[in-house]
Amino acid sequence: MERRDNAFARVPRPSAAPARPPAGERIVDVRLEVPLRTSGRTVDRTSGAPVANAAIWVVGSPGENALSDTTGEFLLNSRPREESARLWVQAGGYISTRASTGSPEYGVADELAVALKPAAPLYGFVTNSTDQPVAGADISAQPRAAESIANMVAIRPQRTTSAEDGSFHMAGIVYDSPYRLTIRAEGFASTAIDLPPYEPGTIAGPVRIKLPEGRQARGWVVDTDGSPVASAEVKLRWPEEKQPQFGSPRDTDATEPATTDEQGVFSIAAVKTGEYGVQVLHAEYVSAGDLPVEVPEGQGEVDLGEFTLVPGAEILGVVVDPDDKPVENALVKFSSYRRDRDRTARTDAEGSFTLAGLPHEQVDFTVEADGYAPFALRGARPGTGESILIQLVGGATLSGRILTAAGSAATGARVRLEPDMRTRMQGLISSGYPTTRTDGDGKFRLGHVFPGTWSLEASAGAEAARTDPLELVSGSERTIELQLHAQDQLTVIVTASSGQPVGEAWVRLKPKDAARSRDFGITDGSGRAQLEVRAGPATLTIEHSEHLDETRQIDVGPRSTELAVQLRAGSEINGFVRSPNGTPASATVEAHPEESADTDVTLRQYINPPTTTVADGNGFFRLTGLEAGRYFLVARAVGYPESGPEEPIDVDGRGVSGLEIVLESGALLRGAVTGLQPADLAQVTITATRQAQWQTATPDTEGNFTIENLAAGTWQVVARRGDSYTGRSVERTVTISTAGAEEFVELQFARGLRLAGQVLTDGTPLVGGHLRADRQEHEDSRYADVDQQGHFEMNGLEAGSYRLRVGRAFGAVEYRLIELQTDLEDLRIDLQPEAILSGIVLDATTGLPLRDVDLVAGDAAGVAALARADDEEAAYRSALIAGSAFGGTGGRFEIRLGPRAEQLWVTHDGYQDALVSLNIAPGQRQEGLVVQLQPVPSEDPNP
Repeated sequence: MERRDNAFARVPRPSAAPARPPAGERIVDVRLEVPLRTSGRTVDRTSGAPVANAAIWVVGSPGENALSDTTGEFLLNSRPREESARLWVQAGGYISTRASTGSPEYGVADELAVALKPAAPLYGFVTNSTDQPVAGADISAQPRAAESIANMVAIRPQRTTSAEDGSFHMAGIVYDSPYRLTIRAEGFASTAIDLPPYEPGTIAGPVRIKLPEGRQARGWVVDTDGSPVASAEVKLRWPEEKQPQFGSPRDTDATEPATTDEQGVFSIAAVKTGEYGVQVLHAEYVSAGDLPVEVPEGQGEVDLGEFTLVPGAEILGVVVDPDDKPVENALVKFSSYRRDRDRTARTDAEGSFTLAGLPHEQVDFTVEADGYAPFALRGARPGTGESILIQLVGGATLSGRILTAAGSAATGARVRLEPDMRTRMQGLISSGYPTTRTDGDGKFRLGHVFPGTWSLEASAGAEAARTDPLELVSGSERTIELQLHAQDQLTVIVTASSGQPVGEAWVRLKPKDAARSRDFGITDGSGRAQLEVRAGPATLTIEHSEHLDETRQIDVGPRSTELAVQLRAGSEINGFVRSPNGTPASATVEAHPEESADTDVTLRQYINPPTTTVADGNGFFRLTGLEAGRYFLVARAVGYPESGPEEPIDVDGRGVSGLEIVLESGALLRGAVTGLQPADLAQVTITATRQAQWQTATPDTEGNFTIENLAAGTWQVVARRGDSYTGRSVERTVTISTAGAEEFVELQFARGLRLAGQVLTDGTPLVGGHLRADRQEHEDSRYADVDQQGHFEMNGLEAGSYRLRVGRAFGAVEYRLIELQTDLEDLRIDLQPEAILSGIVLDATTGLPLRDVDLVAGDAAGVAALARADDEEAAYRSALIAGSAFGGTGGRFEIRLGPRAEQLWVTHDGYQDALVSLNIAPGQRQEGLVVQLQPVPSEDPNP
């Protein structure tokens, strides 16, 4: 029963009294609970002015709503509740946002201040070449420069369709953020347009998009022998600088795919003038990536030329069950970091499969089949012609019942299994953990689970629970019962130094016993983020693009904790970007921390992400929220090389103003990769780096490559063969003296010396192991994986003395010393039986177990040096590491050890390190070791 003001009551339906006739009346007393009253105010985030007629309603219950008045104030009456209510706030001319009431007391929630971000009015018209309207055109607006996760969530892509008169309108465009419009319409060439940021206070005119009919593009695909390749899929993609970072194929592909005929010829209709990348895919060939082409101005058909594919390698295999019977229709899958190189196969009635189109290097692949546990094989070598026998085992099964805190069946509870680190790595489990929901009796069942150590999490509404580690054994079923409990809540209220709420701040919480953040949220328009967490010490991190990051050690109390955090304004770098003739230029400007130049380019976005902005119509840019430090500035503009000051900019807290970045003509670098066969060249990537600037290229089947638009200066050019850490590389330095110059570089893979052999354990080949060869008195190292027959190989080695580090997969490590003066082909390495040490790591003050602890064992001198080392990498190279492991849920660990396991080093964030003496022989098993770590004192949550 509900009153108009949302006062609410739920009572059971009365049963008919036996003494009364069925038609008789019953009087039922119903006491309505007072509605939850939430008062607040909606304001313009930029000016602080009130926002009238904003609609506020409870998410999932639009009937519980209110409107703000002319002063921006509102009073929302909603159904009574004990927990926080999530609200949606929407107003004309503003970006819609979420807000939360906080936990109410006595039917009244905290007063809210909701800061709404003004929305830019993006509108326009789509016409053909004769200015006739084009109806039904699909228009996508993808944000650029949204480098942080918070920004990617806050600045969302927009999509709409043109009307009969060709007009379109998008309401959710954010000021000061650039967008890329992608337009598709049947019968026309796809078009991409970069829009500069809309500036607050200015009135922007309509965006007029004229769609061309485009040209017919033609080409052909051949293999390395010059023979035509039929049934290849060919499509044109936007150049890399026009592709959104996390865009779908709809936003990255400029054309629909075409298929080559028997002569290898393809034809693509309606292609607009401009630059593209050609992607050619075939299941039996290695993808060459996006090959650059240009469609010139003109009429009629355009010839894109010839594209050569390298035949891929094959892995042959047979999949059988525990009784050696073939398993039909099993899925065999190779996954690459490049999606265009992913490959799959299915087993036939005999259990046989051929996984084709693979790179000519060792690969990891998985096998999945109904009724069996997933199978994973690391370091398989394709192209041997020998069949790999894969025997699947029955998966583990976990079933049980989930109860609410009150003891009743938790219907529809979400149940999720999470593996520990060892299980995750053994099963190549990167995502897609087993999940299900409970039935009407609270029961669940998860089958075909990879055998190993798992933890189960269950949640229903505001209640949740997690089990201790569960050992799941192949072919067995384990049954549990888990009772949920109310989750603890942490409410973080983030404001600026002005007192205004800070929306779209990224809030992360890492419990002290965890290796990574498990709980996160984004502040809403009222500056609030509400996280469902576990009580106890934790690290809180708050990030926002316009403010300095804030990190605190806090103690989260039971049930409900509220924490107010005021962010400090960061330093600012501002200036202008100009073209060579001095006119303003629209460019993306990035500030890279100086230390990021030492990070591999493929990891910079994740380890040292830049602060990014876009220059406005006057070329003016502002980089805000910068920590004190030194930064390399990079300006990126279409048609120009990456530009910026030669030396890093020193930001000392006061900021830097008035910088001028002048774009210049780009230089051309031509090069050739020599010493490799075409099959090897298909695995080569060339990277040119200059401080924070970098570009990549791939060679053709003859080893030739070009890199355009390089700025003048000194560049490091590296060719790397292989996708993984086992790859081999060649590096050269190239100096470009002036803008517009052309230089040449040869990247020669010298033959060098070859080291090959086999690793055995108990007389049988080691599968899934790895080797590292450290050249004595040098810093260079080379890596190799052990294949399915225990074989390994390294090529291109220098003569000299080497220390070989031989490791089992997730297990013990041993060392060998060798002298290499000529090729060594048949090195045999027999490993000793590994020792096994298990135990538990506890918090010394609370006695509670610590998960995700790092454990390293080795020789006493080496481990002691590692524990006190300033140069950790050098210490690792000199120490004799016998084994390493991560502690699992519940603090339990198991570490497998090779010879010289004399000391154990135990570390965890927020705790003091511990060194434990060991005495364990090869093949021996020791259990029950207890390690206690002393915590580092934490701060008060509200200092």
